[in-house]
Amino acid sequence: MAMAELPDELFTAVGRVSACSAYLEDVLRFVVSSHTTGFVSHGAVILEGQSMDWLIGNGVAVLDSRLRGWHIVGEPPEPLDEVRQLRSLLKAAEPVKNARNLIVHGTWNPRCCWEPFPEKAAIWCKPRSTTPNRSSQVFHVSRSRYRQLASLEEAWTIAEVLAVATEIEDLAERLSDAQEAYEIAIEAE
Repeated sequence: MAMAELPDELFTAVGRVSACSAYLEDVLRFVVSSHTTGFVSHGAVILEGQSMDWLIGNGVAVLDSRLRGWHIVGEPPEPLDEVRQLRSLLKAAEPVKNARNLIVHGTWNPRCCWEPFPEKAAIWCKPRSTTPNRSSQVFHVSRSRYRQLASLEEAWTIAEVLAVATEIEDLAERLSDAQEAYEIAIEAE
């Protein structure tokens, strides 16, 4: 592998994705905690150290239960519009998490690993975007998959990696704002 051939700008972009991802995980943990800790004394400890995947899946499950009319006895009814918004944002975190996982946990290379096999490269190496004639340098990232023999490879520009970081950060901000709107709606009941 040619790690020395990869530019520092790529590593900076991957680091930004990682840092923004940590911020999103904190926001996810706060949101899920806000909707679960009423059931169990000191229940927030269960959420510490949980993966983004776990937080998304369980957050959606809790919000789904609220949308079905379940809520904590003695508390006002749920503001359904705000619950739906939170659920929608949690669901939006799933594809962002997948892109983050590829960027942060993938193996980066300056060239396509399938280059010696052009017939396979057309199948196994996909561009991140469909933008024709990219003017920026393209880097290749692959990640092994559980119980799959070959890993898909994607071609990314540094700008595309940075766009994922911005998407993660924006999602965290929207999720935080939606949680605040939920809390305001609860207080207004």
